[in-house]
Amino acid sequence: IMKTMKEISDLDLKIKQTEMDQRLHIHSMLTPEQKEQLKKPLHKAIKEKKHSQKEYKE
Repeated sequence: IMKTMKEISDLDLKIKQTEMDQRLHIHSMLTPEQKEQLKKPLHKAIKEKKHSQKEYKE
């Protein structure tokens, strides 16, 4: 059981490291405007997206 727990822990660490590497890579490719957009609270960004979709539908 301890061996399996260690393997799971190691895999979890690798997953987290890979996710962080992906975020850093994506962030490095963003324009300053896109970086600013990411700083906005998620709920505010969602509201803006819904609003722009309404305009598109009309």
